[in-house]
Amino acid sequence: MGASGGLLCVWDKLNFVKREVFTGDGFLGVSREWGTKKLQCYFVNVYAPNDKRKKVELWEELRTLILEKGG
Repeated sequence: MGASGGLLCVWDKLNFVKREVFTGDGFLGVSREWGTKKLQCYFVNVYAPNDKRKKVELWEELRTLILEKGG
């Protein structure tokens, strides 16, 4: 929306094997296994709106998502 053009995630396929992609209004995330213990890691790009109410809604959505994923 607007002039932002969107969000983009890039990685080296030799070092990063994607497990899951998740998106919402204002964020784009990807998960992978990390290290020898294969810990699940989440990387999230956030584009927060300027409107305070929308910003609060975005962070609440991210908080809920983190809790659902066991964070």
